[in-house]
Amino acid sequence: DKEAEAQAEAGSAEAPRLRQYFPETLLWLPEAVTDEDGALRLDFAAADSITTWRMTALANTAAGQLGTANAPLRVFQDFFIDLDLPSALTVGDELSVPVGVFNYLESAQTVRLEVAPAAWYALQDEPVKEISVAANEITVVYFRIQALDFGLQPFQVTAYGSQMSDAILRNVQVYPNGRQLTFSQANTLTAGEPASMPVAFPPQTIPGTQALTVKVYPGVMAQVVEGLEALLRMPYGCFEQTSSTTYPNVLVLDYLKSTGQISPEVQFTAEGYINQGYQRLVTFEVGSTGGFSLFGDAPADRMLTAY
Repeated sequence: DKEAEAQAEAGSAEAPRLRQYFPETLLWLPEAVTDEDGALRLDFAAADSITTWRMTALANTAAGQLGTANAPLRVFQDFFIDLDLPSALTVGDELSVPVGVFNYLESAQTVRLEVAPAAWYALQDEPVKEISVAANEITVVYFRIQALDFGLQPFQVTAYGSQMSDAILRNVQVYPNGRQLTFSQANTLTAGEPASMPVAFPPQTIPGTQALTVKVYPGVMAQVVEGLEALLRMPYGCFEQTSSTTYPNVLVLDYLKSTGQISPEVQFTAEGYINQGYQRLVTFEVGSTGGFSLFGDAPADRMLTAY
C-alpha cells in the first residue's frame, strides 16, 4: 500500500526530541533533610546523557552518626547518536567531526544523518548522509567543517531512523586566531570630581574580542578581601594534607560571612570543600584506639590527633 508507506515515511521524518543538556554533575543537594524514618524522595529531570550516573549519598544524624551509600542510575535508549567534538577550536581550524551511531535495536535500520547549518562554520562535506546500521551495531559517520567565527558555538546533528530517531546538540568553544593580551590601569577617585581614563586597544585587535572590566574599590583592604576566595582549595592526600587544605577553607568562609562579604557562589564552593574535607578526615580515624593517623592505620599519631 503506497499510501501506508508514505505515512510511515512521514512519521519517521518527524524531528525527534533534541538532546542538549549534558551537565558534569546531575544533582548536588547538600542541604537535604530526610523524614523521621530517614527516607528522602527527590523529583528532578534527568540529563540528556546516555550513561550510568554514580549516585553517592552522605548522611549524618543529629547525634553525629555518619553513613554513606552508592548506587547506579542508568539512562539509556535503544538508538542514539553522539558527537565527539574537541574541547576547543581556533578560527580557521578544519576537522572531521565524528558522529557515533549506536543501534541497539533487535533489527537493522536505515539512518539519515543531517547537519544543521550554522554561520560559525563552513561545511566542507555533504549536509546529509544515509547509512544502514545492523542490529546491535555501532558505527561512525564524519562531517568535515571549518571554523569561521569565535565564541561558544552549537553543532547539531539529527538522525532520522526507519524505526527510531535521535537528535543531539553540543557546544564547542572556538577561540580567535590570535594571542590574548591583558592590560590593567589604576587610578584614584576624588569625591565630587568626575574621573576618566583612556583605554587604547592595539591596531591589530580582532573585531569583537575586546572586553573591558571596571572595578571600584573603597580602599586597599577591599582588594585584599577580593582575593580571599582564591585561597579555597579542594582537599586531597593524607590526614595532614587534608587538614592543611580544609582549615584555610573554614577560616576564609568564617571571615567572609562575619564581615558580610560572602557571595552565594563562594559560599557554595567553600562549604562543598569543607564537607569533602570532613568526610576525608573521618576516614583517617583509628577505630581501635581512637585518634588519627596519616592514613588511618594504627597506631594513632598524638600530634595529628591534636591538630
